[in-house]
Amino acid sequence: MGKWDIKKSVAYLSKNALGKSIGCCAKYVRLAIEAGGLSTEGRPVSAYQYINFLPKIGFKQIEKITGKTKQYNWSHTNAHPGDIAVMNHGKHGHICMWDGKNWVSDFRQNNMWVYAGDGECVIFRYNA
Repeated sequence: MGKWDIKKSVAYLSKNALGKSIGCCAKYVRLAIEAGGLSTEGRPVSAYQYINFLPKIGFKQIEKITGKTKQYNWSHTNAHPGDIAVMNHGKHGHICMWDGKNWVSDFRQNNMWVYAGDGECVIFRYNA
């Protein structure tokens, strides 16, 4: 396991985020992780599968949050740049990273949970 430069990852993701989703959240977050110096060799294809993969590359699960209000409040009081949220929803799920102001994947999101209704987000933080 290498050392992760969170600032490089966040900068990469923020620079490359699009105006709207193109369905490539796992790719964009993966490329951001790699831009910070971590290998993602053996990575999964689907976003939801990162729940089991992130701990293998140095991330620790720190929280599970259900409901948009709780997710919003947590984001604006407890989130650190580089935190990653993973959702097991739909066929491939969703993954995004906190840049210090917003959750970002292949696009700059309005909320952690990007779907209709409420659901559970599993939050990971790099274990430096």
